Amino acid sequence: MTYYELSRRAGRIAAALAPNAADGANVALLCPNSALWACAAEGAWRAGACLTPLHAAHPEKALRYYVEDSGAKVILASEGLREKVRAKTTCVSP
Repeated sequence: MTYYELSRRAGRIAAALAPNAADGANVALLCPNSALWACAAEGAWRAGACLTPLHAAHPEKALRYYVEDSGAKVILASEGLREKVRAKTTCVSP
């Protein structure tokens, strides 16, 4: 992935997050460590959000606790991991 591609994808993520995650709102991030993770993290920061990284290896109960405890209003989760966090928040795919 080139920096240009990373920047474009991060911009799309930031635009999707902007209505729900501006002004320092907390966003939880649950996706594999990859270029996608970098895009999602940069997109959250561009939207003005704080980031709570989550690791897919943690049990579902722990992930839900982290989301609730952090006060995350939005979860950025890749397709296969969305089901692991069934919290009362908006879920966005990076």
